[in-house]
Amino acid sequence: MVRDGFLPTLIVGIGRGGTIMGAMISGCLGHRPLVVIDRKYVWVEGRRNDDLLLRLQFPPELLEKVLLVASETHTGNTMRLYYNYFR
Repeated sequence: MVRDGFLPTLIVGIGRGGTIMGAMISGCLGHRPLVVIDRKYVWVEGRRNDDLLLRLQFPPELLEKVLLVASETHTGNTMRLYYNYFR
């Protein structure tokens, strides 16, 4: 990221795994702002629906370059949820 000139204005760790990886990335990039937001799952007719546990307001200057960090991604539903939220 540094070589490519991408320095996030905010790092968002998704869940417990995203906390660890996000903190490591933040430290490597000079302690960029980091927030961790967990998610909840609701099962409807055998399908898992993801939802944000908290919906927070951020200063606009932090939302210029948001880096989403998760420890694992299976279906992409959680990442899509967070992407849409921060977009």
